[in-house]
Order: sequence, then structure tokens, then C-alpha cells
Amino acid sequence: MRGRISKPSDTAKSTRKIAFRLMNAFCGSNANVCISPLSISIALQLLLSGASGNTLQEMIKALDIESSGRDGLAEDYKIAMARLHEEDNGSARVIFSVANLIVANQGVLLHPGFIEFLQRNYAAEAGSANFADPQTVLQINAWVSAKTFGRIPQLFNSLNPSQVLLLANCAYFKAGWATAFDVSQTTYENFFAYGQNAIQVPMMKMSSIYSYYEDRDLQLIELPYFDTRFTMYVLLPARGVSFKHFLAGFGFDQFDRSVAAASSRNGFFAMPRFKFAYGEYLASHLMQLGISEAFTERANFWNMLSPNQANLPFFKIDEVIHKTFIDVNEEGTEAAAATGLVMSAGFPPTLPPFEMIVDCPFMYVITENQSGTILFSGSVQDPSSQGA
Repeated sequence: MRGRISKPSDTAKSTRKIAFRLMNAFCGSNANVCISPLSISIALQLLLSGASGNTLQEMIKALDIESSGRDGLAEDYKIAMARLHEEDNGSARVIFSVANLIVANQGVLLHPGFIEFLQRNYAAEAGSANFADPQTVLQINAWVSAKTFGRIPQLFNSLNPSQVLLLANCAYFKAGWATAFDVSQTTYENFFAYGQNAIQVPMMKMSSIYSYYEDRDLQLIELPYFDTRFTMYVLLPARGVSFKHFLAGFGFDQFDRSVAAASSRNGFFAMPRFKFAYGEYLASHLMQLGISEAFTERANFWNMLSPNQANLPFFKIDEVIHKTFIDVNEEGTEAAAATGLVMSAGFPPTLPPFEMIVDCPFMYVITENQSGTILFSGSVQDPSSQGA
């Protein structure tokens, strides 16, 4: 980033807030973590487009949004997507895609203006299906799988007939490194899983000139992709600093300052090859972020419904599901994400030369540099674990 962002879009800002707040929440366990702040932010923007009153204000504040109304946010989103989809001079070494879906339960009447708004501004695919039919969830999962190139084969286990509306976002990213790691240099080395237990993992290695920063708390290195609009940053806590303690005191402001302070230095870098899947229910975490009324009977999403829709007891978020996949190897990175929100109308929600050897739990952040959007972020505590 290094000063390249004069005024990040609201979409970019929300990814930054989501990334570090949720990373801190999820890394309390010893599991590897991968989230897509971009996918979560877009899914919530779809929902926000039909919110009003205090429900809307809570979501705007939680997502760090300044745009005026849903029209302003939609325009901001389109600008952010245009930046993310800029041509890369004909290179086929990067793939980035986003897809949105809205499906109403059979018999539920959505407001035509709401559907048209999401189709026009978010290129959302819209339809209606019988949530009581087991084929419906299979068809939705097939759509998710197709949009994530098979990396998220199943987002939903089932749908409840009492659920009335489903919103989903998928994001996919695949890019090669600007300078690939030499596979012949990869050797099995010690990685101190959970900061303590040594396990043998394939460690990728390279000596080169990097954009690098270090202080008493961390080491940070920039790994550019072939399409230089995209970058992976690897953040390694200082020796003796526990990973959980590091995350608890680290936020996007510190991240920005560290990136801005990085400078070109010659050095040796080693990090493990890793690949895993991840899944999380987000409702409780979004509540902690400040989105609370949306999960209660006081939720105000009535703008989504047609005036001809029969009265519903209430209309609120039932559950939010987030699944991801990431593969980081000598050639580059492949990452996919899917976020699903299901609305309910009657049931409660489910709740000098440097040396940086990444041989203990670490965090990674994949960004689009011009906008500051965080596409994926996560942590690796055991590179040998394949996840879900």
C-alpha cells in the first residue's frame, strides 16, 4: 500500500475493519484460519441494500461506511470492483472473480425494486425456489462450487422451510508470484506448531531483495504477485511473543504503518507451503462487530419485501455461513470464499541482511494494492493440516 491509497472506498475500508476484528476473534483456537473480508463485506452490502432504520445504521457503523444511502454505497462498490478487475496487460497469470446470488423461498414476494437494484448494481443472479425441496440446496451448492472453481463444493448443509430468503457471495483469486520459489530449494524443516511443538513441513526458500520491515513486535515482508496490483504480506511475531498476544494488539492501523515503513532490503526468506479449507458461522462475531438488531425480531429489512407480501411475524438474519479455501505454494496462490446469509421469518437465529524463517504460527493478508481492499486473510498454525 505504502501511500498509494489516497481515499479507500467504503468496500475497501470495511474489508480492513472486518479482517483484523475477525482474525482476533477466530485465532483464539489453535486451528488454521482463512477468511475473505471482501466476500463477507459484499454479502453484508447485499443485505444492507434492503435495510432501514436502526438496523441500517448499525450495519453502516460496523462496516465503516460513509457513503450516502444504498445508492452511494452501490456506486462505491462498482468503483471498487472496477479497480479489482482492471486489465493486467493481457496476462493470464491472475484470475479474480466475484459473484452474487439472491434466492427467495417459494411463495415469498420480494420487492421488484430490491431485486432490480441488486441485479443492476451488484450483478446479482436472482430466483425463487422451494426451500423444502432437498434439490434446492443441492442447486445452490452447485452454483457456489461453479463460482469458486470447485474449491467450495458445499456452503449449505440444508435449508429450513421456515427460512424465506438466501443471499450469497463468492470470491475467487488465483495468481502466480512475480518471482516463483525454486521447487528444488524446498526442503522439510521444523515448524513449531502452536509456537511449541516441532513438526516437519515443506519450507519454501529464496534469497532476494524484498520490501521488508521489522520492529520489536514483528517482521513483515511483501511478496508481490506477477500482476503487481496484488500482494501477499507475511507477518511474523517477534521471538518470544505469542501469536494470540500479537493478534490481540494488532489492527489495521498498525498494519498500514508497518507496510508504509517497509523498505527494500536484501535477505533470505523461508515459509511453509500450505493448503487448507476453513469454515465458520459468523452470527455471534458480527454481533460483536456491532451488527446486533439485524439478528433480532426488531430487525428492519421490510424494504426487501413486496407490498403484496402477507404480514410476517418478523424478518431477520437467521444464520451467516462463511467458507474458504487457500493453497500457497512455490508457484503462487489460489484462494476461494463463499458467504451465505439466510433470512428467517419465524425462528430464532443460529447462533542488515535479514533472516525471516516462518517456522511458527503466522498471519497472512492478500490485498489489492490500489484500493487497499483485503481479499483474504488468515493464519497458519499447522501447515500440515488439510482442514475441513
